[in-house]
Amino acid sequence: MTFVRSKASAYLTREKLPSSAPTLWDTQFQNALDGAAGGTYAPSAAIIINGSGMQFGAIPALTSQSVTRIQALRPIDKNSWTWSTNAGAWVQNASADYLWIPLNDIPDHSSLVSVRIMLNAAAGDGGAYTGSLPTVMPTLSVQYVNNSGVVGGTGTPTTDASGSLAAFNAAHSITFTLSSPLAVDMGSARQAIYALINGVGTGYQANKLGILQLDAVFTVTKVNA
Repeated sequence: MTFVRSKASAYLTREKLPSSAPTLWDTQFQNALDGAAGGTYAPSAAIIINGSGMQFGAIPALTSQSVTRIQALRPIDKNSWTWSTNAGAWVQNASADYLWIPLNDIPDHSSLVSVRIMLNAAAGDGGAYTGSLPTVMPTLSVQYVNNSGVVGGTGTPTTDASGSLAAFNAAHSITFTLSSPLAVDMGSARQAIYALINGVGTGYQANKLGILQLDAVFTVTKVNA
């Protein structure tokens, strides 16, 4: 907080001290940050540090902060999926093909909470899906490789929940939420983390379904994220 003067000019010798002065001091001391014992504070406005700034001897911790990072669409295994410059998307070109996309933009001191893809069944040059919804819809899940080179999964994949052909042919999303956050600190047991996208199976139509974007949500516990 900012301390304010109880009187604009200096107090004079033997000047009578009004009761409002010590009351003001007491209130300001109560609201001041305790640099020795610490405490919990809820300021009504932002604390802005100008001048020489602040210096920390240790990385400040966070109780919890949610951070969303957009991931680059750079698959390490793409099967017959092809990149469409016109659509700005990876487009499926064979039934039941999958994409493995690594999560590379990961904040340190964090845990992975969920991943989400944006997709559109009419993104490719083949136009929109026609007839009826595919019997086997796209799915999204998270896979990781541990420090022994073993691939592991994180739960049952989430299936595209489009309820109509119109919804499927429009831009929509699939979110996979982990049953418990996956720690991804440097030096943790997980050496690489991937979004695994399985395309349309039964009912597949060529050069139509496109993956437009991938993002991931992390819980961060340090401020140098």
